[in-house]
Amino acid sequence: MSPKPPPLFNSIGAANFLHCLPGSMLSKEIVFKNLNRFLNKGGVFFGATVLGQGIDAGFLFRHANPLYNKLSVFSNLQDNAADLERILATNFATCSVDVVGSYALFAAHK
Repeated sequence: MSPKPPPLFNSIGAANFLHCLPGSMLSKEIVFKNLNRFLNKGGVFFGATVLGQGIDAGFLFRHANPLYNKLSVFSNLQDNAADLERILATNFATCSVDVVGSYALFAAHK
């Protein structure tokens, strides 16, 4: 009996967990690679993550983000939009990244 191929989806969402994974944004590329294989051709991969570099989201963020990182709730001090866009462009046919406050909202098509 041959193994059944994995299911494929037209869309996959990845919201509010990338900034909790340890390491830099570039080291988190494995998440994108692993989820990409479950996406149909033409499908969309989308999500949101809290960035730690290249943004100034105000007083509360400047104080809360370092604390969350110290407590190991977040691991985003090295996460930036340029690295996120580089990962998406490497693994998908098209992509976009929009930064709103401390958030990066992204979408990519296979």
